Order: sequence, then C-alpha cells, then structure tokens
Amino acid sequence: MTNLEKCLPVTKDKVIEITRKNEDQNILLSLDVCMKHDFVNYKKRIKNLFKRLKQIRYMNPEEDVNITSNYELNSYRSTSSNSSSTESSVDAYIDMVIYENEVCQKILHLANKMTYEEGMYFVYTFLSSETEDCISEKLSISRTTLQKIKKSCLVKAWFELKIYCEDD
Repeated sequence: MTNLEKCLPVTKDKVIEITRKNEDQNILLSLDVCMKHDFVNYKKRIKNLFKRLKQIRYMNPEEDVNITSNYELNSYRSTSSNSSSTESSVDAYIDMVIYENEVCQKILHLANKMTYEEGMYFVYTFLSSETEDCISEKLSISRTTLQKIKKSCLVKAWFELKIYCEDD
C-alpha cells in the first residue's frame, strides 16, 4: 500500500470493486468526445490534487495543541495561552478532513461512471503512481488501447474533480 493510499479513506480496491460492479452500465467515451478536451492538462491537475491530498494529511492539530494541568488549551506555536491560534489549528484540521471526505465521495461517484479498465487506469495512475507500461501489463492490453482508456478516464475524472483542481 502506498503512502497516498494510507492517507485517503477511499482505497483502490473500493474504486475497482465499484467499477467492476457497474461494468455493464458504463462505456468508454468516444475518441471524438475526448479529443475536444485537454486531457494532458487534466491529468497534470488531477495529479496535483492527489499530491495536495497527500500533503494535507501531515497537518495534524494534535502536534500544535497542548492541554495544561488546568485543562486549558495552549498552542506550542505561541508563547502565551492564545486560544485563537488553537482554534485556528483545529478549524484548519476540520476543514482538511471535510475537504478530503468531499474528494473521496466524488471519487466514489466517479467510480460509478467508469468502466473497469478506466477504474484500473485511475487507481494505478493517481493512487499508486504506476507507469503506463505497468498499467498496460496489468490489464493485458497494448499501449495503444490504453491511450483510448486513458483519455476517456481523464475526461470523466475531470468533470467530477475539476472543482477541487481550480486552485492549480
């Protein structure tokens, strides 16, 4: 399991399970539809989203907050007891957890729209950081066939996740 997989509440196995369950309901987008989109940019921005998700898990308020012998909250960052910095730290942590949960819910919603191959491409690209050669091998398909799956997956993923990529 990669570090990113440990960070996210949604696992690659769950995404693949959902795509497999809905396989008969979903299709690849046509090449004509895909070519109308900047899927290279989409991939870059979605990768940045997953990089941010990985990084925000290192922000942990417990490291910045101390409870004194009088049961008052103090922040390690300040020299005096200042509850506003403690509150800010906890608020930032809560916002991070909410953000992470929203993204994970969108990923699960996306999984319901993907084919099994798109799901495999998605998890091995964004959750496991595998190369396209490895993904082709895992799916037992050519790189040319993978390109069709990749483009369809990236367009679908972009429409679900673009709201979280706007900061790029």
